[in-house]
Amino acid sequence: MTTVSPFTKELDNKGTVEITYRSPRTGKLRKESVGEPGLVSWKDCWDSLFNEPSFRSFYLGGYLYEYVIPVDFAPSPEDRVLRSFSLEKTNLKAFIKKHQRYVDFQRKNFKKFNTTKPKGSILIKGGGKEDHYVSFRIKGDILKVFDPADTSGSYDAYFPKRYQKLLSLITGKRVVVSQNHPQCTKGDTFCQTWTIARLNSNLKQFTKYKPQSRSSVKTRLTSSVQLMSNIVYRITHNTKFENYLKKPTVHSKFKKIFDKSRSYYKLPPALDSVDYFIELSRRIQPRHIESIFKGD
Repeated sequence: MTTVSPFTKELDNKGTVEITYRSPRTGKLRKESVGEPGLVSWKDCWDSLFNEPSFRSFYLGGYLYEYVIPVDFAPSPEDRVLRSFSLEKTNLKAFIKKHQRYVDFQRKNFKKFNTTKPKGSILIKGGGKEDHYVSFRIKGDILKVFDPADTSGSYDAYFPKRYQKLLSLITGKRVVVSQNHPQCTKGDTFCQTWTIARLNSNLKQFTKYKPQSRSSVKTRLTSSVQLMSNIVYRITHNTKFENYLKKPTVHSKFKKIFDKSRSYYKLPPALDSVDYFIELSRRIQPRHIESIFKGD
């Protein structure tokens, strides 16, 4: 008789827990039913780790540059200053000259983009919505952006054109957005993982997915699930993953995050939180990724 691992039991648990939380918008207490609490807790802790600049840099060998775009970085598409701007048709020098005061204001209020760094991440702050990661590589006068999200996901289209325009102004580079968008299902909030994979030479192959416009949701789901499963497996079985989490300062910080999450989702405490999380992460199967992607 095969014994089922407690890690697998926890990840496959379809039980529901009732969570009470305070709404950040209204300040009122609200209740929410959460299914698969073990899997949801794992994903929350995974995100906390992969959103950490020090982990991203450590995993990618210290060559990562991260630029943060504030919530109010770009005006809305209706802003009259940018309304007439077209990446394809507008002469960039003429546009800069015409709107010099506006351009100077943008450059003064946002930190300088270090164009001497050949690759890195751009974190787009989402305010009340989801933050979003894209990655970039610089080759000559071109800054190529990889945005994992497509229009069927949870984010603002691809890399919004208003961001492309202002990023061109700040960097002095021509911004080109990759046509590969593997993050193409509603529940896929793995943008930070997709971008780390894109910047890693051994994982980049798993990010080169371009959904066909007429492909079914099922087809998109099957393709992107397998790609992310490969990425998660390879990251978690890389010694860098464990080595980072077992650094004394990281271990202490992550333990608090993991323990708090388990308490929140009414899961039993782990004897060693970091060891438990590492083993749990290594037990993630395609069915778990599929459940997250489907938003179950």
